[in-house]
Amino acid sequence: MEEDRTPARVGRRQFLKVASILGGGIVLVACAPATVGTTPTAAPKTSGGATPAAGTTAAAKPKVSADLQYATTSSGIGFQVMPTLVAMELFLKDEGITQKLTSFAGGGDTIRGLLEGGNQIGQPAPNAIAVAVDQGQQIRIIAENLPFPTILWVVKADSPLKSMQDIKGKKFGYSRPGSVSQTYAFTALRAIGLKPEDVNMVAAGGAPDQLTAVRGGIIDVGWVNDPLLSQELLKKDIKILGTAADYIPNWSESMLATSADYAKANGDILTAYLRAHQKAMDYIKSNPEKAAEIWAKGQQTDVEIAKASIKNYPISKFTAKINPATLKAISEDMLANNQVKTAPDWSKIVDQSFLAPELRSTI
Repeated sequence: MEEDRTPARVGRRQFLKVASILGGGIVLVACAPATVGTTPTAAPKTSGGATPAAGTTAAAKPKVSADLQYATTSSGIGFQVMPTLVAMELFLKDEGITQKLTSFAGGGDTIRGLLEGGNQIGQPAPNAIAVAVDQGQQIRIIAENLPFPTILWVVKADSPLKSMQDIKGKKFGYSRPGSVSQTYAFTALRAIGLKPEDVNMVAAGGAPDQLTAVRGGIIDVGWVNDPLLSQELLKKDIKILGTAADYIPNWSESMLATSADYAKANGDILTAYLRAHQKAMDYIKSNPEKAAEIWAKGQQTDVEIAKASIKNYPISKFTAKINPATLKAISEDMLANNQVKTAPDWSKIVDQSFLAPELRSTI
């Protein structure tokens, strides 16, 4: 996101650097989980030769040991990484897990990162996952990650466009085929009575690239999310045209996913991972300003902008639990947008076995 004495732009390299600092370590997955932790040592004697009181025990040791590589979507920028960064900062270490992030521009790229790029866990959009499964890819959803829309569409401040109803015939940006930004675009177009062919759909990359394309006149309308949105509005050369929340009441922008092979062989690691993931969700809801500070550090953005951004969204919805109504809404949009010929069979795509029982839904 960009530079000037306003917060610096979070480019891919900067984000990966910060993510590496937060997660640390070389990205390898242990072939077999190993017990880790600090071996208790005898406490030093006091001057009187006293020893610790009877019953004092060492802290519980993690049940797994794993170094994971995590695939983020939307170039690693946005609310979808807030639970990830909070978990890395506060909870994953206690589970015996370290993590490094790799960012991808869109949902399809993120899935390739999971299936071919050596990433064990990632956060693609669920519709992109369903498309991949429809094409024979062996990928599984394991938990919710971002259960509300965060994308907004922007234009130049001096654009003649006043609302989304004015976009017919215009160049409309999205990130990559199969991405959530493409799905949102299709859904919004349908809601205002237009078809994809009524606009010139342009695959223009992640949010920073969208803004560059809007400012350069390459596209008329681009998508963006926070913290980039709150930061860039301060420059007063862009304005909001519309928001996905206006058209999509039930949705998930990203869900946690892994390959079927990894899930089959590493259930203990995934169970530990999702414990930390839910703790991060709960922490965001109970400590929003502290969560915003962690997020700001990971996004390399100003803390006050991060605190302002978090107020723009319904963070009370953060949970690892998957809502069946969301899956139904995604299926309906995918069918309407011709992304699939038949509705996804979510029971074969979603694997809830690594979630705590109280977080499992009837799919």
